[in-house]
Amino acid sequence: MFDNTACVFGELKKMAALGLAAALMLSAVVSCTPKNDASGKNNTSSLSEKDEQSLDAFLVRFIKGYPVSSDGKWEYDCSAPLKSDTNILACIVHPTACDDWTLYSDIPEEECFIEKSDDPRGWAKETYSYNMYDAETVEFIAREIFHLSENDMQVLTQLGESKHLFYKESGKYYTVSEGMNDAFADIRLISVEEEGGRYLVQFDANFLQKTDNSDEYISVSGKCRAEMGLKNVGGRQYWSLYHFNNVD
Repeated sequence: MFDNTACVFGELKKMAALGLAAALMLSAVVSCTPKNDASGKNNTSSLSEKDEQSLDAFLVRFIKGYPVSSDGKWEYDCSAPLKSDTNILACIVHPTACDDWTLYSDIPEEECFIEKSDDPRGWAKETYSYNMYDAETVEFIAREIFHLSENDMQVLTQLGESKHLFYKESGKYYTVSEGMNDAFADIRLISVEEEGGRYLVQFDANFLQKTDNSDEYISVSGKCRAEMGLKNVGGRQYWSLYHFNNVD
């Protein structure tokens, strides 16, 4: 799924593995540290500490699991998910998913990984492992968190199957296991403004991903913004995403 990642916005460079440790240490220092405005007030002060932490966790998970497109755009738009060359469903049913689906399910994450080659369509005969996801949970995430319509899900599933990204069978989504995506992501919240029941979020993003050469990493950084909702579903509160893009 990540073959189409063309990280051309912001800063793009390769770094040796020795430089990774220093980068991670630096990122850890600035992680989750909002900027102040001219008056010294925190621009995210309208959020509770719990909501700010969950927002940070959501965005970090999302940028790790939602790749930059082949034309250099890093964007998700729930009103036009079929126009993107990044299949959001493929980003949900993946070992490095763009959302932590364990928030919506009691199924332990490790139970998704199957070390067998007996998936229904035989896609895992060569890899001898696959990932299996409960369709009800996947479609809850797609519908409630990323605001996909039923038609969107049907078309994206067809596209996912045709491109051999994943398939749906008997209430489950299957994808061939090719190992975890070795990546690191970090954000720094700049501001969160509530407008019309939605939250307009601006943040700095840093992303590191290992290349085919095990000693090198691709590093991407840039300013991003997201339009989000804080939804109450079944008595529980979740962040949801309407739109995301890099500003630079």
